[in-house]
Amino acid sequence: MESLDQNSSAPGVGHSFRGPIELYLDDAPVVDHRQRLTGRQIRELGAPDRVEGFETELVDALNHPLRLIGDDEEIEVTREERFRTFVRIWLDGAPVCSYHHVLTGRQIRELGPADRVDGFETQKLDAHKKKDRTIGDDEEVELHRGEHFRTVPNHGGPGGTV
Repeated sequence: MESLDQNSSAPGVGHSFRGPIELYLDDAPVVDHRQRLTGRQIRELGAPDRVEGFETELVDALNHPLRLIGDDEEIEVTREERFRTFVRIWLDGAPVCSYHHVLTGRQIRELGPADRVDGFETQKLDAHKKKDRTIGDDEEVELHRGEHFRTVPNHGGPGGTV
């Protein structure tokens, strides 16, 4: 006999048994028995290093974003729904999303306008929006939710144009 979880009841009582639900998180299949999950709970079904500092979005079959799912927002999930995790940072005063937790200085610039990649450098800003440090084109940095970066013209340094 199948065991019943808290989201189901015996047949004939108005609810049918609901078995495991397969979802996709960052293109990988994950399974859960709950009918309702929060954005954080959805992330917790995937890789442990993509929970803290990340956000959850519902996407279509081509990974186009449909809507953001808040950490505490509970939604009903259905079989084969697709979700993606991302880190939201600020670049030149505008919010941008990265689907990777570690990027190089150049990759951070590539999240913004294409005309601010070549001939520019990436600077990490402090809490007062002042330059903390320059991130090299090939230097990898770990991104954290809400961090601020800016692009500035590079006048001949490594990776710059003269």
